[in-house]
Amino acid sequence: MKKKHTVYISRPVLISIVAFVLPMCLLIVFFSLSSGLPDRVPTHFTNGVGIDGWGAKSELYPLPIIPAVLGAITIPLAVVFDKKGIPFFSYFASGISLFVTVLMALVIAMFLKAAGV
Repeated sequence: MKKKHTVYISRPVLISIVAFVLPMCLLIVFFSLSSGLPDRVPTHFTNGVGIDGWGAKSELYPLPIIPAVLGAITIPLAVVFDKKGIPFFSYFASGISLFVTVLMALVIAMFLKAAGV
């Protein structure tokens, strides 16, 4: 009897894939909205004062790229740690990636709102 091969993706690997797909969505949304940004955008906010730093819109480009890179790093980490039988580190890496993605999404939303997009 021939054995069927099934594709099984463990939970840590699945979470790391989500931790990669979400930053990719953020990257696509940001670059689709970046064409509407003015040439000079706010780059720093101070509590109680408001916007106190301005710069070129190219200074905002690393914001969606950083979570995308972290998301890409978590997939091989999740696979390696899952095969070694220590999924805790996979969950930890994916959690950090998801946290950075959410944090950068909030920062990008704040900058886009202040820029008037």
